[in-house]
Amino acid sequence: MSCEQVRTQISWYLYNELNEPERTAVEDHVESCGACAAELEKERAFLAQLSARPGLEPAVALVAECRHDLMRSLYREERQRQEGAIVVFHPLEVWRRFWRLQPVAALALLAMGFFGGWYVRNGGTRTPNLGDAQIANISGVNLDPEGGQVQISFDEVRRQTMSGKLQDPRIQNFLIFAAKSYGNPGVRLDTIEILKERASERDIRDTLLYVVDNDRNAGVRLKALEGLKQYAQDGEVRKALIRVLTSDTNPGMRVQAIDLLMASHANDLIGVLQDVAQKEDNNYVRMRCQTALRDMNASVESF
Repeated sequence: MSCEQVRTQISWYLYNELNEPERTAVEDHVESCGACAAELEKERAFLAQLSARPGLEPAVALVAECRHDLMRSLYREERQRQEGAIVVFHPLEVWRRFWRLQPVAALALLAMGFFGGWYVRNGGTRTPNLGDAQIANISGVNLDPEGGQVQISFDEVRRQTMSGKLQDPRIQNFLIFAAKSYGNPGVRLDTIEILKERASERDIRDTLLYVVDNDRNAGVRLKALEGLKQYAQDGEVRKALIRVLTSDTNPGMRVQAIDLLMASHANDLIGVLQDVAQKEDNNYVRMRCQTALRDMNASVESF
């Protein structure tokens, strides 16, 4: 591999976007070429400076408004699709179908009247049942950093909004439901960002552990892992970190697990790190394992 080819791939190398043969070729070249090694370190330092810059976060209200606009557009498109698929029957055919279903229709009307009266009698409001199939979509989860209010926007027949403090059991239960069950990874990410502020509570910490083990989105799993940072000494958290290190498919997750586990330098980690160092196919993760073992005065090889 020539110097020109290596320099075009340095950024891909640092972002871990090369396959194993390409990474090996870059590393072999850099070991024998001082100029390319200097270029690699220069770009690595530049990326470190970029990472150190504070991120710019959009206003909470702007994010919520954009999400709501998107959801309205999706609803309009879905409604138009459904309306285009409606079959129009002749009035006599409609009447014949209704007559055949008359007992069912009468029962449905009775139920609608009963529940409609209950709804009005209770002031037209209710606390949603988290297992209720009428919850069609959670469109936004936002935290007001000044007032501490958590706002959850969700849809039933029409969109509703529920507000309350994070310590409110209704809010916590809804957030836990969203983190574990909701299909939109953006909403799950926002939910975990809020929940991790109260990771000292066992129920919330268990939710973060569930997300780390089960969420399909690596970004959401990583956010949950950040929320567990202060509790790396907890037995259940340590077990989860070891599972991440040995089983998670995302190298960023595995690196973060090494960092959190190494805060204790516990001797029971030596065997795990040695095993990972021998089997790991990601060069950077393998290097971090080897560095951690040397810091613990342990051999890289397992015996």
